Amino acid sequence: MNSLSHSPFILSFPTAARRKLRAALTKTGFTEKNAEKRSIFEKGQEKITVYNTGTVSANEYVTDSTIGVLVSLKREELQLPEAGTDESGKGDFFGPLVISGAVITEENFKYILLQGIRDSKKIRDEKILQLFKGIQKKHLIYDTVVIMPYKYNALFDTMKNLNRILAWAHARVIENIAKKTHVNRIIIDKFASSSLINRAMFENGVLIPKLIVEKGEKHLSCALASIIARATFLLKMKELSLKYGMTFPTGSGQKSEAAAKEFVKKYSKDALAKVAKMHFKTAAKI
Repeated sequence: MNSLSHSPFILSFPTAARRKLRAALTKTGFTEKNAEKRSIFEKGQEKITVYNTGTVSANEYVTDSTIGVLVSLKREELQLPEAGTDESGKGDFFGPLVISGAVITEENFKYILLQGIRDSKKIRDEKILQLFKGIQKKHLIYDTVVIMPYKYNALFDTMKNLNRILAWAHARVIENIAKKTHVNRIIIDKFASSSLINRAMFENGVLIPKLIVEKGEKHLSCALASIIARATFLLKMKELSLKYGMTFPTGSGQKSEAAAKEFVKKYSKDALAKVAKMHFKTAAKI
């Protein structure tokens, strides 16, 4: 019997870890069946699918012992406690820019893993909000900087560059996390040159060892931060919609342009700076 109640979950493993996983599953009695772009491991009702992309999915029937194998292999990647940062809203005309940092510890690692935490761009918004409620309920350590449009526009007028704003905000989040708890390293999803990021960290007195990586969401801590940032962004968008009595779409395409025209007609051009990022081309069109 499986004493641990869980839903199907998805993990991400680098190539070396996938080799170890194949060997461990075979050793514990799983049979391997190859399919296009994936390998399927089965033992009774248990099913583990290993994709060539690095994604590994486990069904709801995997036992505690099998989960132990997955947890152990994933644990080897981490230097717990470690933190990751990510942002949400930088490509959205309406709404804030949100930067979040989250901490993974020995105590919460298994919980985070079994929730199927991964890059927020691969998860539906409804599920992201559900995951965020669980994160809050479990009192996981995280910090978030929310830059609402009016403040964002003022910062952009001063800094003249989105990456500088991001570097400042990431450094602020990491500084706040360092005040809350000790971490061995911080993983930053690379959004600009390493020199710009390092300079911002130094100016904020951040001395934690850093790992600045492309596609940081492949790291569990960055993925957790991306969930928190996206959920916070969605909640702030809802607040703006309720305040102004209209729906603000995400992105910066035709729907955003139409909504901006509606907003200006209902309020004013000057008021647009309270809900939107004014350096976007969408603002110039309006």
